[in-house]
Amino acid sequence: MKSTTKTKSAKASMQRAEVRAASHLDKPKETAITSTTLKTKNSFRDVALRAYQLWQQGDQAHGNDVEHWLLAERQILEEVN
Repeated sequence: MKSTTKTKSAKASMQRAEVRAASHLDKPKETAITSTTLKTKNSFRDVALRAYQLWQQGDQAHGNDVEHWLLAERQILEEVN
């Protein structure tokens, strides 16, 4: 039962991260890499999965979703280039 609740919570957290990240795309910052700059197939999904993995590897605290998202974008972009 706990794993189901944890999975649902993680999915909800990822959905919130995607919404927050998308809202930041309207206001790009110098350090932010937008999803449109990534040149990988299914890049949005790749970034979402990587951000989720970063969250899992960390302390799984809520509130760092944008940081995880941006770090995931940077890591994937570095791998592609």
